[in-house]
Amino acid sequence: MITKYPISPEDLPWIAQEGVSFPKCDLEALAFYPIVNSNYWLEKLLAVGVKTVQLRIKNLQGKELEDEIKTGIEIAERYKAKLFINDHWKLAIRYNAYGIHLGQEDLVNADCKAIAQAGIRLGISTHSYYELARVYVLRLSYIACGPIFPTTSKQMPFAPQGISNLKRWRKLLKCPLVAIGGISIDNLPSVLACKVDGVAVISAVLNSPNLEQAALEFLKACKKAFLLRQESHSQFSNEELQRYKRHLSLKSVGYAGQIKFKNAKVLCVGAGGIGSPLLVYLAATGIGTLGIVDDDLVGISNLQRQILFNVDDLKKNKAVAAKKRLEKLNPGINVKVYT
Repeated sequence: MITKYPISPEDLPWIAQEGVSFPKCDLEALAFYPIVNSNYWLEKLLAVGVKTVQLRIKNLQGKELEDEIKTGIEIAERYKAKLFINDHWKLAIRYNAYGIHLGQEDLVNADCKAIAQAGIRLGISTHSYYELARVYVLRLSYIACGPIFPTTSKQMPFAPQGISNLKRWRKLLKCPLVAIGGISIDNLPSVLACKVDGVAVISAVLNSPNLEQAALEFLKACKKAFLLRQESHSQFSNEELQRYKRHLSLKSVGYAGQIKFKNAKVLCVGAGGIGSPLLVYLAATGIGTLGIVDDDLVGISNLQRQILFNVDDLKKNKAVAAKKRLEKLNPGINVKVYT
């Protein structure tokens, strides 16, 4: 019996057969992922530097539809961009699209094996734990979660997921996660703080009085978040990412703040009643370099309030004893002694 919301990949069910696997996405290009309904808007977005777009056509059929998809793929290739075709997977295979996006209802008739064999990326929309469990056996190129906020772009039978559920989705999924639904430039920071891999928008760009400017604002913010995550992963070991995960989840700290902590240098003059707890918190926080100035020795009366020391440190230099204790607390910092 399930007694709590699933919080890790191990909580998801697995079907007892090998799933289909799809190619990976270019995550830097996926960071900003607008959705358009025609090649007119597609080309306008690609012209300002957008690198991944979804073409979602609902008002064409037959040859008109096929021609629009074929032309869209050609436009994307001309701009060296990544184009996902919504729903029409057979045409996407025929004209060798970069990717395909399917809704839950589209999965009934889609041939996922044929898509995988064609070497085409596949993303799927999910709106609930049930839908996520349904597609998890597929090794998807990305999973889209939404709507995050109320949206007018599409009639949705689902309540908005909200930021709290998006955070749960992020912890739960190992594959790339795309947030969609009601995202604006104003609420974008709260979405990016969830460390999603992609942000999909429709009306926030297409309904803007200045499409190019709106697209560039989103593109700049999403790219900055992606590069910051890349920098953070290159600066921190896996152990450090686990150690500081509480900080990294805070909007007031995050990756940028933790990098500043790691690059910071603090000199503490005195490791006594005030310096002792201060040094403990500085080390635990991840301050990269700590200097300690203290030529005093640890005495028995110090143990009542100087929390860095214990009876094994009696008659030892405070700075030297503090260095030993702090390096055990956090091996990733550099502690310098001045006596």
